[in-house]
Parts: sequence; structure tokens; C-alpha cells
Amino acid sequence: MAPRVSIRISLRWLPDVASEPTDTVVFGVGSYYLDLRVLKSDNSIDWALAGERQVLSTDPSKLLYPSSSSVLNANAQC
Repeated sequence: MAPRVSIRISLRWLPDVASEPTDTVVFGVGSYYLDLRVLKSDNSIDWALAGERQVLSTDPSKLLYPSSSSVLNANAQC
């Protein structure tokens, strides 16, 4: 399987307008992935997950993305 890279441009929770407080990129190689989100405000890591994608079924398509390791910003406000 070819390596994959995806970048999130924005996120919208209705009825709010679209926004994106992070530079978000997801790398995938084979069944492994890395999801990295860096805050635009101060370039600190807001979120990082890595693990191995699991295919639960193909019809319908169901995938599971359990994380093997993660880093979450302890100062993030929810």
C-alpha cells in the first residue's frame, strides 16, 4: 500500500463557522498511522497519536484506529 498524507483545512461544528486552531497532518504507511496536531498560536503539540489501523470488515467498511502511544496537551481547554 502506498504511503498516505492528509491535511485538515478546517473543522466545523454546526451552527458555528469553520475554524482550525491547529496545523493537522496524518501520515499513513501500510497499516500504521501518525496523527499530529500543532497549535498555530504557539507551535506546541496539542495532540499526537500513533498506532496501527485495524480493518474490522470490508462490507460495510469498518475500521478501528487504536492508539499505541499518545501525547495530549495538558494545558488544552475543552
